Amino acid sequence: MSDILLREIAPLFTAIILIGRSGTAVATEIGNMKVNNELEALESLGIDPLHFLVAPRVIGITVSMVLLVIYFFFIGMLGGYLFSTTFFNIQLPLDEYVGIVFQEMDMADIGMAMIKSLFFGIFISVIPCHKGLKMPPSITFVPVATTQSVVSSMTSVFFFYAYFTILYYL
Repeated sequence: MSDILLREIAPLFTAIILIGRSGTAVATEIGNMKVNNELEALESLGIDPLHFLVAPRVIGITVSMVLLVIYFFFIGMLGGYLFSTTFFNIQLPLDEYVGIVFQEMDMADIGMAMIKSLFFGIFISVIPCHKGLKMPPSITFVPVATTQSVVSSMTSVFFFYAYFTILYYL
C-alpha cells in the first residue's frame, strides 16, 4: 500500500492542490503585470521577464512539488499508522512499522514518484506563466488566462500521469 501511496496518490493529489493554489496565483499575477504594463517596464530597464519572473517560479514550484510529495507520503504513512493503532488496536511499534513500509518499497517506486513530481512541477509552473505572458493586455482577460492555465495544467498532469503509469506497468 505504501508503494501505491508514494508512486500514484501523492504526486497526483499534490499536483491538483498545487495547480489550484500556485498555478492560479502565477497566472493571475503575471496577467495583472501585463495589464499594468509592468512587463514592458522590466523590458525597458533591460531586464528579461523570462529570467526575472518565469525562471524563479519554475524552479520554486518544481522544487516545492518534489518536497510536498515527500511530505505527503510521510504524513500519509503516519496517518495510516495512527489509524491502524487507534481503530484496529494493532500493537506495532513505530520503528517496526517504518521498517515494514520501507522494506515493501523499491527504488523504482521512489524514482517514479520523483519523475512524476519533477514533470508535474514543470507543467504547473510553465503553463500558467505562458498563459499570463501571452494574454491580451486587458483586465477582462486575466480570469480567462487563469481558467485556461488551470484547465491546461490539469489536462497535462492527467495525460502524463496516465502516460507514466502505463510505462511503469508495461
